[in-house]
Amino acid sequence: MTHLPITDNATRSIKSALRRSDETAAERPRFTMTATNLFVIFVFCAIGLLATLNVMLRFPDFGIDVEQLARFLG
Repeated sequence: MTHLPITDNATRSIKSALRRSDETAAERPRFTMTATNLFVIFVFCAIGLLATLNVMLRFPDFGIDVEQLARFLG
């Protein structure tokens, strides 16, 4: 049975892959990153607006109930 030397090739390949991904992220233009961030914000706001519209259409008298509760507690 031969004893092979222990090498750290797996760690080296992972580190080099991470280094490559960091380099490509640094090379991206700032505009692309900003556009991506704005798109994520837009999607988040659109989901919130759709959820609000859904609640408004399901419970049309909810505003009246809130107003009555505010008068009762106020």
